[in-house]
Amino acid sequence: MEHKLNQVVSSSSASASQLTSSTHSTASPDTTHSAPAAPSPDVDANHRDREPIHDTIDAAKQYVKDQYKDMISYHGTSKAGKRSMQLIGMKVGAKTAGATAAMKEEYDREGEVLSEQFIERAGNANYVTRKKEVAMAYGVTNRPPEDAAVARVLAPDWKELGLGRDEDSGASDAAAKTEKDIGPGFILQSKQNGDRSLTIGAYKQIHAELTKKFPLSAQFITLDDIADLIHEVQTDSEGEEERKDWAKAKPRC
Repeated sequence: MEHKLNQVVSSSSASASQLTSSTHSTASPDTTHSAPAAPSPDVDANHRDREPIHDTIDAAKQYVKDQYKDMISYHGTSKAGKRSMQLIGMKVGAKTAGATAAMKEEYDREGEVLSEQFIERAGNANYVTRKKEVAMAYGVTNRPPEDAAVARVLAPDWKELGLGRDEDSGASDAAAKTEKDIGPGFILQSKQNGDRSLTIGAYKQIHAELTKKFPLSAQFITLDDIADLIHEVQTDSEGEEERKDWAKAKPRC
């Protein structure tokens, strides 16, 4: 994957065009300082306002890893659905009834009514949550656990994807929705065998964030570096740790 991401970004932004050439520079900032601890994630936070930090390459790289948990959101789906989202993104027009249909069946069994307005809203939006366990619960709501998966949306700023708080969900779900499509450039690839170059949109957003917070060091950090840093800290549906979590997942209805 060497240079693949940087070749893409070099034609699209001035700041990114500095990345390839900067790797040949003989001078580099001091790298003796460590990054500050990251705050806990919040559903509405963009995480742009930080205390003053030391502008070093090591600190900037650590910042990317520390902020992973604040930049990642989850969407429960099937394994086939996850693969599709990784290739073409989350398209509102391609949604299936999924968990909403299962909820309606549960309401019908209980003699209750799931409002048509809710069903319409659910069918015309993409949903994500900051909490993996919530996404897993939706993932197993209308399918067996062995066919469930979690797609990961990687974005420093929800607003740039049109995401806003989902008023139909409880605050504890930390959920958001958008009526826009979410492109494949913001869907994290599988850790074991995914093509990281497909997540170019998210890496470019992260580099733009780094440029604001680490203006000196960011020019020495390539998109390939960012891909490697995210890959180092990400979890995945196919991972051993997550298989244990699936065993505890309970359907939402």
